[in-house]
Amino acid sequence: MAVEGSSTKGTGQSAGGSNLRRSTMNQSGLQLSEEQQLNEASFGEVDVVMLYLEEARRRAERACAELRRIGAEPHLIEATETVQEQVSELARKYRHGTFFAVPEAQTSL
Repeated sequence: MAVEGSSTKGTGQSAGGSNLRRSTMNQSGLQLSEEQQLNEASFGEVDVVMLYLEEARRRAERACAELRRIGAEPHLIEATETVQEQVSELARKYRHGTFFAVPEAQTSL
């Protein structure tokens, strides 16, 4: 599995021909194992989701300000404020479930 923008550096093989470890170079010139590549790709996807959540939160915040400015109906302002709070909470839960979660393999002895 190669990471976009990386080049395959080589593979280590045992006398039987099985892969012991594949490594590639990342953009910083560091060698990465397949597990590290997977982690990098996985957290790249998590970052994308976080960016979309933050953009949605900011958009709801701007919408609240605009609704107040134009004198929109109170229920519209209230609903948009609620969505903004819910998106913020969703982002917090997602962050805690991804960046701060302990992988199952590390919880068993």
